[in-house]
Amino acid sequence: MRLVVYPDKCTGCGKCLKACAGSHGVARIGLKDSEKSGKPEPVACRQCKKPACARACTYELIERNRDTGAMTVDMENCQACHACVRACPFGSVFVHPDSDVALICDLCEGGPACVAACQYGALESRA
Repeated sequence: MRLVVYPDKCTGCGKCLKACAGSHGVARIGLKDSEKSGKPEPVACRQCKKPACARACTYELIERNRDTGAMTVDMENCQACHACVRACPFGSVFVHPDSDVALICDLCEGGPACVAACQYGALESRA
């Protein structure tokens, strides 16, 4: 499973961020202004086939969940080196504001809260 973003449908309302934070305590997705249009668009892990974040983690603490296909971070053992943050070409790895560990969208165990919260259809989950 992965998230599909439709930037042209995003209004920048932030409901996806609030839903994500509600599920995890802190958002694992973000909003950024599009380089093309200047309008806000959701930013979330693209669940890459060959994830740069996982390759960059020298501690091997980022792996794919076999059930959901989502990249997951072993947050208890994360060394907060931020190599994964720097390695992600999409800016989809975030840093926890308190613990400084890496945060990656885990697709809410298969039922992304952000998708359910977006009333504009800017986010969709696909197998």
